[in-house]
Amino acid sequence: MPIGTGMSSLGIYLKQAGHEVKGSDNSEYYFTVDELSKYDIEIKEYNESNITNEFIYIIGLSIRKDNVEFKEILDRDLEYYYYNDFIGEFIEKKLIAVSGTHGKTTTAHIVKELTDISCIIGCGDGRYNENEYLVLEACEYKNHYYSYLPEILLILNMDLDHPDFFKNKKDVIKSYQGMCDRSKVVVVNGDDKLSKCLEHQNIYYYGFGKNVDFKIKLISESKNGYVFLLKGNGLCRLLKCNLVGMHNLYNYVGAYLVCYLSNLKINHYKNITLPKRRMNSYTYGKSILIDDYAHHPNEIKALYESIKIMYPQYKIKCIFQSHTYS
Repeated sequence: MPIGTGMSSLGIYLKQAGHEVKGSDNSEYYFTVDELSKYDIEIKEYNESNITNEFIYIIGLSIRKDNVEFKEILDRDLEYYYYNDFIGEFIEKKLIAVSGTHGKTTTAHIVKELTDISCIIGCGDGRYNENEYLVLEACEYKNHYYSYLPEILLILNMDLDHPDFFKNKKDVIKSYQGMCDRSKVVVVNGDDKLSKCLEHQNIYYYGFGKNVDFKIKLISESKNGYVFLLKGNGLCRLLKCNLVGMHNLYNYVGAYLVCYLSNLKINHYKNITLPKRRMNSYTYGKSILIDDYAHHPNEIKALYESIKIMYPQYKIKCIFQSHTYS
């Protein structure tokens, strides 16, 4: 297994569950190595000699079949699974699947912070415990999330992304509808335009607008976060979200509702931290450097709005690292 964020989280989860776990990747340093080393998970450089008959092999979704280890696995006809297929087939927990074009990692992390359940989160964060629930990110790219049968599916938003796979917004809606059909309960951001097209017999909408099942009423907002009332379907609670940015308020409410609907014990007074690569701040003299994973134009816009709230007196300069140009 390589050491990408999702794979590292799965590796830590499996190690905590009592399994022997090893991995392979290239020789370049990646931040997930630090967390893997805490759990004594050995990571070797790719080499066909690493492949033995003693393991089940989990293949990262970015790994091609000409990879030296993957080729060896195929040549020797050894048992292997892709990342998402392994989770869907082998992990016997009730799944809280967090989906959406934006905010999956942050929201899955918020669920983990609000309640004590297992998690596999795309920031290299994995946790195993005896709770019957597991929260994980459900990525829509190439319909990879169809490997899962969630107890609860959370849809944060729907936007055109991964244009190499989704040709238009109709493709996006069709994909998410297919995921709804695989889920027992669906929770949706009712203020998201595309999400209103979804259908399910057990669907709950939340937001500020009309015709939602759980309505948000904002009481106050500041650089320290939001105080708001969440009301509907027998729930009426005054809540505080210490994260800044309206996108994070939607993330927080979605996370809170899946915990509430799962009858999980919620730590209402928890100050939420952000996961790795989400608004990580460093001070240099009078300047502040903020490192963030935002890459879609709407994510960059949301990050910009959050920074304006937190640092109103600062001039903002952006350095963008392109990864997949499309």
